Amino acid sequence: NTQPSGTTESLHAVSICAANRGWAAGTNGTILVTTNGGATWSVQPSGTTESLNAASFCDASRGWTAGDDGTILATIDGGATWHRQSSATKAALRSLCFPSASRGWAAGDGGVILHTTNGGATWKAQKSGTTQSLHSVSFCGALYGWAVGNEGTIRATSNGGAVWIVPPSKPTIVQQPI
Repeated sequence: NTQPSGTTESLHAVSICAANRGWAAGTNGTILVTTNGGATWSVQPSGTTESLNAASFCDASRGWTAGDDGTILATIDGGATWHRQSSATKAALRSLCFPSASRGWAAGDGGVILHTTNGGATWKAQKSGTTQSLHSVSFCGALYGWAVGNEGTIRATSNGGAVWIVPPSKPTIVQQPI
């Protein structure tokens, strides 16, 4: 069903952390929140006019959004307030992934991959092995991740991003205890 957003800004990202609660982010620093499954959306002041291209919430309180000019914003109160985090890059960030409140990755233009182990208090660059723009990054836990981007670029890591590689054409299956 079509759900009215209440904005005419372009929306680039959405993060849903529960059946009824989610956020959307877009141009001119737009951040929207829904608390009723998308029936209505409300604007949350972001404090930026940069285009926001990614959003990731690990629970109903803690979330991040990222965008142009290396912008990363974080909230610990469900988006009532947002504060800027220093990414140490000017590259446009296109994707975020926070599998936990402390560990997160951001990916973007020029093959940029950033990693935090402290909820974004500090971000460190990781070598992706490509200069292609990366449009999505995803992790399954703290070690296994993938990033994808322009011209069919795929990078993978099995050590939290310490090393990113082109994945082998025939993957190695590793049995892990349950």
